[in-house]
Amino acid sequence: IGTAVEGKVTEEGGGTWVVQGGGRGIQGASDSAFLVHQRLGSSGQILGRLDAFEGTSAEAMGGIMLRDNLGEAAAYAFVGYRVGSGLCFQYRQIASGMTMRVTNVVQPLPAWLRLNRVGGAVIAELSRDGRDWQTIGRANVNLGQAVRAGMVVSAGAEQGTVTARFASPAVGARGMGYVAATGYPRLLFRNGSVLVAPVESADESVVRLGGAWSGAMVSV
Repeated sequence: IGTAVEGKVTEEGGGTWVVQGGGRGIQGASDSAFLVHQRLGSSGQILGRLDAFEGTSAEAMGGIMLRDNLGEAAAYAFVGYRVGSGLCFQYRQIASGMTMRVTNVVQPLPAWLRLNRVGGAVIAELSRDGRDWQTIGRANVNLGQAVRAGMVVSAGAEQGTVTARFASPAVGARGMGYVAATGYPRLLFRNGSVLVAPVESADESVVRLGGAWSGAMVSV
């Protein structure tokens, strides 16, 4: 997002992603940041756990974002960590409008983050465990039909790089507010739902589940 912003993303395995990047900040009427994204439809959500963030500027930020497009003045919604204030929710309601910062929450990392888009509204939520969620903000944001959803970082200064570590990021339909069980695979359905469960066996036509799901089958 913006010009001359460099960054990289590394998958470390086990659902952990490390995002590094620069940028002068996500604020005011334009942004400069590094966004790792994929498409999301007119409704849906992105969630993930922010395990750690390294940055020095007060405006250094890392978290998750829904964004109308990749232009520096695009409408967006963000929930994540800002060095100068801790966890926060902020948004730009319309293109080239001013950024609004709604809530600062005193909560240490790691923290689960979730942005849920329902029509024209975006709801920002936090959780300590990925099960019990607290709504910290809601705003009407002018996002289009093919919004970008992803992990974002910004150094908050002209020079420098920040690093954010995420666990189990997921994009799709509402209802994925879960804590992924360690060592179990995740089955991604066409509608965006995700099932976390042990797999007993699988072939070209069916996946047979084990453990507490023993006897259940998922058609391929």
